[in-house]
Amino acid sequence: MTKIRLAVINNYDLERVENEVINNEVPEHLLFGTNYLRGLGHTVTFFSTTKSNKNRKHRLSNKIFSILHINNVEVQREIFKRITEFDFILCLCGEVSEWLYLKSLKGQINIPILTLYHHPIPQGILDPFRNLFRKLVFCNQKKILCLSRSVASSYNRLLGKNVAESIAWGVDYEFYERITNNKYDEKDSFLVLSCGRTSRDISTFCSAIQIARVHGHVICQKDQINSDIVSSKFLSIETTNYSGKTKFNTYHKMAKMIEYVRVIAIPLEKQETLAGLTSLLDCLGFGKPVIMTRNPCIDIDIEKEGIGIWVNPYDIDDWVKALKWYSENELEAKIMGQRAKQFATQFSSRNFGERLNKTIIDHYQN
Repeated sequence: MTKIRLAVINNYDLERVENEVINNEVPEHLLFGTNYLRGLGHTVTFFSTTKSNKNRKHRLSNKIFSILHINNVEVQREIFKRITEFDFILCLCGEVSEWLYLKSLKGQINIPILTLYHHPIPQGILDPFRNLFRKLVFCNQKKILCLSRSVASSYNRLLGKNVAESIAWGVDYEFYERITNNKYDEKDSFLVLSCGRTSRDISTFCSAIQIARVHGHVICQKDQINSDIVSSKFLSIETTNYSGKTKFNTYHKMAKMIEYVRVIAIPLEKQETLAGLTSLLDCLGFGKPVIMTRNPCIDIDIEKEGIGIWVNPYDIDDWVKALKWYSENELEAKIMGQRAKQFATQFSSRNFGERLNKTIIDHYQN
């Protein structure tokens, strides 16, 4: 099999996450298939925005680039300086790739670049100008990967050709089996658990808990809690300071209480991004049903798959109805959790790695 020297760039430190995976602290899907690529014999070198040094010499050009939504230029420059060491550049999020595409367009990079986009094209008042620039940057690209069909569609519409395709981000279900026995306890102390950081609507969720009069537990950062949200007979709140570690080390914390939880909640602000997807993978891995704010960017239809209930953004009544349903339907909730676990085995991180490897090989050889 073809062995490729890969420069892998990301917006968080993959070396740190790789160590956390080895130490059984976090699931391997947070490495986005790079561990699978390494296991196949490819050489993988990580670059991250968190380790990139800011260069004062480029301060003005960086500001100009930021207007075009070209960010994290310094780490892309680091790869460019070492370009002869690599055969292929893999960008694991869109915000760390456009400067490299620009260099490729100018003929200064002659190796393939493949980017995995997490979110649709950003919107703003300068969009018409930015979109002209994006069309220029991407005009020669043969392949773009996206974490959902709606994200892929946004790029295909912009470019006027079908170069973007979706790839399902699978879950490392074996990790969740290792950290919990996942037994269901009829005497669960919490009906519902909510844990997550990005774009969370904690206020609506907590209000619904109080109205539904069911027991809920929230794990979140201190700055996510408004002054009007307080613990009560039905609601307990656990806050943590984000220290830069992935998911602020909540996986094992969740594992200790997950057998006493009937359903996991993912309350979101109104979404045009993939916020909540990582938490949804946690539900699949732990084998728990979910109540989730409807997110049109996420491909998994939790109601169609029989693993959860959608609620509309900021709709307290929707949340109350869903919470009461889980409170009154213990057996059905258990069955939904079993479906979620089965879905996780079919929707695995290994499948993601295999698909990513095939795409890289095809892109490299063609």
